[in-house]
Formats: sequence, C-alpha cells, structure tokens
Amino acid sequence: MLTKALTAAVLAAAVLTAPAAAATTPLRQWDYAAGQRVAQGWSGTWTQSGAHVTVDAPSWQADLAPGASAVTGFNGTFTGSNPAPTAFTLNGTACAVPTVN
Repeated sequence: MLTKALTAAVLAAAVLTAPAAAATTPLRQWDYAAGQRVAQGWSGTWTQSGAHVTVDAPSWQADLAPGASAVTGFNGTFTGSNPAPTAFTLNGTACAVPTVN
C-alpha cells in the first residue's frame, strides 16, 4: 500500500495480485489502530465499521485470474498518528503486509 499523508488526510493505493489460484470475488480486509477513517474509495465497494475496513471487488472486476493484478485506493482522514495496518486478508487468507512509502 502506498500512502501519502497530507496534514490530516491520506491518499492510499494498493495493488492486489491473485495467488497461483484465481481470486473469485476478491474481498480485502484490514484493521486500523489509530482511528483512521476511509472517506472515499474507488475500484471497489468500501465499508468501514470502527477500525475494520472491507473492500469488495467491483462488479466489473469480480474475478482475478492467477497472477493478475487489480488496483484499488481511497482517500481517508486521521488525527494524530497514522500507523499502517499490520495485517491484511484476501478472502479470509492472510496476505503479505505491503511496504508503506
């Protein structure tokens, strides 16, 4: 996930690459630790309940072939610190935590 902090706002984009098997209707999830909020997202259906963020695949890109990639992103807000999430899942399976720049 690439993240750029602008005062108390954040712009983030993430590249999702399907594993060796196809990712059917990719569902991405993570938890924030410091009260960050998703304000607006693209290339997916975004929901947030407390610290928990869920991104459902958009209808036009419901499935990813093995090794295929998709990009999704969002604008968000935070107060104080903005630590990166420490765990991500794809369809319930843990993913590598991306580097934040």
